[in-house]
Amino acid sequence: AERFRDGVTTVVSGIRQGIFPANPGDSWNGNFVNCQYCDFKSLCPSRRGYNWETKKSDDAVAIYRQLAEGDPADDGAEEE
Repeated sequence: AERFRDGVTTVVSGIRQGIFPANPGDSWNGNFVNCQYCDFKSLCPSRRGYNWETKKSDDAVAIYRQLAEGDPADDGAEEE
């Protein structure tokens, strides 16, 4: 329940700050994992994977990146 609450808090905080990163996920079967059921994928730029790769290092999306992908600097250990 705490992890879910943290995730929702991160999403709501991002919305309030105007941060809506388009993260298509990994390439999969000629498409992207996060786009496979999206009705709007035809509206996205064809370079959406490249766009995410260039934007995900921006500090403005750091908390979202950690939620979505895990932060590479994070070794998975919880703080005590």
